[in-house]
Amino acid sequence: MIKTDELPQKREADSEIPAALKKKKTKDSKLVSKFTLKPQHTSPCLSDIHNLLLWILSETRGTMPKWVFVQNKNLINQVVLLFLPGLDLCVLNEHSDHAPFLSALTKRHDISTVLRHGKRQINGKYIHTVIVNQKSIKCKVDHGLEKIGIEGYLMTENQLLANNYEIQEYEGWVTTGCNKNAVPIIALDCEMVRTQQGLELARVSIVDADSKIIYDKYVKPSSQILDYLTPFSGITPEILENINITLPQVQQEILGIVSSDTIICGHSLENDLRVLKLIHYKIIDTSVIYPHPTLGFKYSLKSLAAKYLRKNIQNGSHDSGEDAAAALELVTMKLCHGPSFGIPDIKYIDSNLFEDIAYEGKKSVMVGIIGKNELIAGNLSVDYSGKIDKYFSKNYALIVSEWREIIENKSFQHRERDIPRIISEWDTKLKELVKTAPPNTAFMIMSGEGDVHLAAENDEQRSKHQETWTSEQEIEWNKLQFNLNKTFGILFCPNQVKLE
Repeated sequence: MIKTDELPQKREADSEIPAALKKKKTKDSKLVSKFTLKPQHTSPCLSDIHNLLLWILSETRGTMPKWVFVQNKNLINQVVLLFLPGLDLCVLNEHSDHAPFLSALTKRHDISTVLRHGKRQINGKYIHTVIVNQKSIKCKVDHGLEKIGIEGYLMTENQLLANNYEIQEYEGWVTTGCNKNAVPIIALDCEMVRTQQGLELARVSIVDADSKIIYDKYVKPSSQILDYLTPFSGITPEILENINITLPQVQQEILGIVSSDTIICGHSLENDLRVLKLIHYKIIDTSVIYPHPTLGFKYSLKSLAAKYLRKNIQNGSHDSGEDAAAALELVTMKLCHGPSFGIPDIKYIDSNLFEDIAYEGKKSVMVGIIGKNELIAGNLSVDYSGKIDKYFSKNYALIVSEWREIIENKSFQHRERDIPRIISEWDTKLKELVKTAPPNTAFMIMSGEGDVHLAAENDEQRSKHQETWTSEQEIEWNKLQFNLNKTFGILFCPNQVKLE
């Protein structure tokens, strides 16, 4: 017999209401939802935003936050969660005349706050020696951190399934097996083109434990190419013009390099193994061992390389050899610094918001988020068009979007020209969204982190020009590092803002 206290129970009605908001209701009073931040409480971090979303959208999950009061929470039927990566308060204040609407929102202490970040090392240089011996990687470091062997970072079967790895062989697929000459540890990355059959392999690169390329081949797709995806793949018609090697040939050559015991490292390898049509179980995925702090997102390899390796990769287009080496270096760094390295300071890392919402029969949509890293599960949809407003009239409880123009801007020398333009465009788009949103829509605007790619570029210049580096440049460099943490969150409903 099931006890009633073991079943999910709805939360009790909210009892904490600020005195200033306690008003007598009249019959003709119009109820509206509002957010009011409580200044006496500590600034929230992303895990607090996660809990707030659960509390608003779920009947059984999440707890009433102490740092914000939500008036008439039950009237909110849709939340727009918008990330603005690369934008920090310092940059926004510097260009406030180009973004009057957004700037005005950040100055509202009742709806805007500086986000609190977990501990992280910004300026540290990581010095380590990696010695590869068969299946283990040993690291010699000066830190007394607890470490685990490389096998401890292998994906479990549940993780493979949750991240859309194929574990069943189909026609045309191959599975790694016995090979006494196999390389014990490799990193792998693929580039793809779009064909009549979907995404197909166009290049595969493999590096060994010393980051030396041991295999690098262009591949002729089996179907007609519709889009070379050059900005992302680096593949052009000229590159593939005289290529005759096919996928089956590549599969056999790779089976000559690896075995079922080989540890394959990479970033979001489910996509690479899918175009290779290769089944393998001993995987270390950098998108998993360096988890994103919230909402089921995954960091891009470029972001991880900038944040932890202080390297700018994928400038102009992707290079599979460079990407594979970067993934291996991230694995090495994890091994050297221990399992807690690269883990956000967050309570909800094992809780997927999309799955929690789907559990209650509600739908979510990710809009305009381009990449190969989305986990599509439950009632989650993905729309690459970037049109948020078309979901206002539809039955979606959560709309998540990310505007990436700043962090994808590669022209560091033209930033003084580009950043004001981008911020101005964002300001106009955001204001129009709020204007067209239904009155019972809640907006949560998060800037995430500052521009880590610009910080990485400055790190690179500082390293190259140490002998001529001036004190003024050092001040600017330190300022940029500090600004990475000056990020903000804004919570409001349309009725709370001026839209003239």
